[in-house]
Amino acid sequence: MIHDRVRIRALLKREVVDPRSLLQRVASLSAETKATRWRSQNFKELREVTDACLLAYGLSEALGTDVAVVRGEIEDYDCVLRAVGDDGYQFVGIQLKELPASKLNSALTLERLLGELAKHAASDANLVIRLNQEGYIPDESLLVPESPYAEVWYLWAASPDGSNWCIHGDAKRSPRTYHFAFPSHALA
Repeated sequence: MIHDRVRIRALLKREVVDPRSLLQRVASLSAETKATRWRSQNFKELREVTDACLLAYGLSEALGTDVAVVRGEIEDYDCVLRAVGDDGYQFVGIQLKELPASKLNSALTLERLLGELAKHAASDANLVIRLNQEGYIPDESLLVPESPYAEVWYLWAASPDGSNWCIHGDAKRSPRTYHFAFPSHALA
């Protein structure tokens, strides 16, 4: 959680994204756009914001509270999650990484990615790794004994069509897995 008042004041001036709304807009993208342009550099920021929104939406569903995404990089945060707590807003810095599908990078494994990330400097950011892998993901492969990040979370599609998702974390201590459905129904 972010406690630095200067950073919090800066965050309050940034764009806040409603996860449900953004995810519904992403769901409305054409299949052609998703197939041909989604992995392009032009869509990198949208991919990252989408991953942050998936995490925020899943946490909102699991925890029964409103979680939004504050866009933009700040120091070692790719974005920030803003949750409504008992004493006002709470902010958590997020560092996003991806384990791409093996057809995109067969040399990168989860173990190798975690090993590379373990070399980073200590951070109060929460690490979120999007597992873009096909097939079953065993919980024991998601353990993270050592990491310079405050917490480690995983996010992955639990169904081939992307209609169901899982969040698993904090993998450093007492992890739990949360399941949720992609909010793809039309905007109300």
